[in-house]
Amino acid sequence: MTADTDPAVAEPVVWAITLNGRLRATLMVDEVAELMGISAARVRELIRGGRIKTVQVRTGSTNTRYLVPVGPFLTFLNTFDDPAPSQ
Repeated sequence: MTADTDPAVAEPVVWAITLNGRLRATLMVDEVAELMGISAARVRELIRGGRIKTVQVRTGSTNTRYLVPVGPFLTFLNTFDDPAPSQ
């Protein structure tokens, strides 16, 4: 069965955004910061707090890069109300 014949079978939804002329399904932390108008450090704080969903990619034996999927990022933006970071 396919999504055309069975409404219970859904096609996957892939969100993407055009950034700097390239179609992207994920964003890097500094790109998210630029789009939101906040610092990359604040974005990492939101990631550590579980507010922004990420995919972790190992770039070496000890290095990890966080990629932010566009779909969950757009959902986050719809609910984002940034209180002052706790000190």
